[in-house]
Amino acid sequence: MAFGLPARRVGMLLGAITLAVFAMFFVAFTLHRFVPVEGWKELADIGAEANVPTWWNATLLIMVAILTIVAAEVARGSGPAVRRAWWVVAAGATYASIDETVGLHERLAGPVESAGINVPTYAWILPGVVIAVAGAAVLAAVGVEAVNGWSRDRNWDTTYTIGTIIEEGVEMAACVYAAATIVDAFRWRRICSGLEVLAR
Repeated sequence: MAFGLPARRVGMLLGAITLAVFAMFFVAFTLHRFVPVEGWKELADIGAEANVPTWWNATLLIMVAILTIVAAEVARGSGPAVRRAWWVVAAGATYASIDETVGLHERLAGPVESAGINVPTYAWILPGVVIAVAGAAVLAAVGVEAVNGWSRDRNWDTTYTIGTIIEEGVEMAACVYAAATIVDAFRWRRICSGLEVLAR
């Protein structure tokens, strides 16, 4: 898909920052094998919470949510069904951003642990699978997360690193692509007071 100039700029900027986040993760985990850099490793761990990758992923998701809200407003003339579709995407991206920041899906582990069920990976995977039946894409993500948790518990750093890069990389790449695609769906026109954004 050939993007217009504004979309290309958005995609390149977001893509460059995302690659920098992944490079930080790769360097920290590689360096940690030779020199103890536990603090930097925690700060850069794409599979962990409350750190730089989590913040960046939440930022990408909320950016997609904001762009879809703008798209819903720009698409006023396209009919209520189109606007509703944009709002559904905005709601989903907002929820995903909140989940990334607050760790809502990790809280699903509570009932599993309280029931005394021993899971050889992340405990939230059991209720996560039930929820994930609603969407094949989410189910795939849960499957990769299950392997990642299993690898991490066994200190299989290489398997964990590769699995986490795949899982989080697909998610962040999808956000970058979504942001660029939404920006590309707008028609940009310069007017006396600045810039006007219209639906294509």
